Amino acid sequence: MAREYFCAYHSLLDSLEPFTDEECGRLFRASLIYSKTKEETEFEGNERYLWPTIKGTIDRDNIAYEERCSANRENGAKGGRPKSDKNHTVLEETESNQTDSLETEKTQEKEKEEEKEEDKDKEKDIISSSSKKSGRRTYGEYKHVLLTDDQVSHLLKELGGAELERCIRYVDESAQKTGNKNGWKDWNLVIRNCHREGWGLRGQSGSSASQPATPAREPAKPAPPNRHIEAFNFPPPTEN
Repeated sequence: MAREYFCAYHSLLDSLEPFTDEECGRLFRASLIYSKTKEETEFEGNERYLWPTIKGTIDRDNIAYEERCSANRENGAKGGRPKSDKNHTVLEETESNQTDSLETEKTQEKEKEEEKEEDKDKEKDIISSSSKKSGRRTYGEYKHVLLTDDQVSHLLKELGGAELERCIRYVDESAQKTGNKNGWKDWNLVIRNCHREGWGLRGQSGSSASQPATPAREPAKPAPPNRHIEAFNFPPPTEN
């Protein structure tokens, strides 16, 4: 049985800080649609950077819910009341029905409490994961750029969506073309350098921007002619 809701954890507030109200609204609507139909929304704004995190949370919650329901069904099948003998009296049947009803209510209450505790544990896990800044995701066409969700949120706030996308594309393509000969590992720092130094922005503001690659050396200037040698005509060498 599919759930009629999805869990929106308080830990998302920090990740949503750099987004506008319109972007947050589109994320919320997409979450409802995905939770109900498994259909993903195609984003064109900055919210596409946070969607993988929300989608993964919904998937994990649904899997845990299905596992819990399956376990409850198995437990119910094992503890079902056996068929009554024909010699049972009406009183015995009534007492048995009352007992079953009480057990069912207790089981339902226990399931609700277990679900609440599980949701609390999941929220704690997400907060802990966020504080450790673990779990980097790949960005760019060639998947070279690796950033955590927190790093993406801060970059969006500082650079803006358009500039962040440009820097990711430029750095990703540069790493692909050169085989990452620069040895880039701290991709968060590389993206910031790309923005600060204007990598890839040619012909803007009347000058060419700097590039990440090591600049080529200027060709050596030819040595000046020896004026003393030019002033004399030496005879050709002779054989002895």
